[in-house]
Amino acid sequence: MSRRAANIFAVFCTSFLLGMSGECIAADGYWLKDAPVSRMTKQDFDIANPVIHRALDSGEDGQVYEWNNPVTGASGSITLRSAPIARNDTTCRRAQFVVSAGGLKNVSTWTLCKLPDGWKAVDG
Repeated sequence: MSRRAANIFAVFCTSFLLGMSGECIAADGYWLKDAPVSRMTKQDFDIANPVIHRALDSGEDGQVYEWNNPVTGASGSITLRSAPIARNDTTCRRAQFVVSAGGLKNVSTWTLCKLPDGWKAVDG
């Protein structure tokens, strides 16, 4: 996967884990067919999302939050890489995401900011 494609995937994956719907994969992402996020089930996302939100909302720098679904074998983690920082009147965090599903694994690090409609990746 090219660096640009990897960055696009990471934004998509981060956004997906933070609340996008499953229809996005079918509509936007034929190229995601071999990405771990494309192999995750609704149940996987239902398990991952509260862990990710808890980490971003109240976790400490260096802390690792893990999730896994023993039914599907999907798993992942979020590792906070910074304490909350103020950026343009909002709270931001740097975090590393690991996602494994369907025998595939992806690792990416992003800065996310808490906007009125939730946590969003602002850069890689």
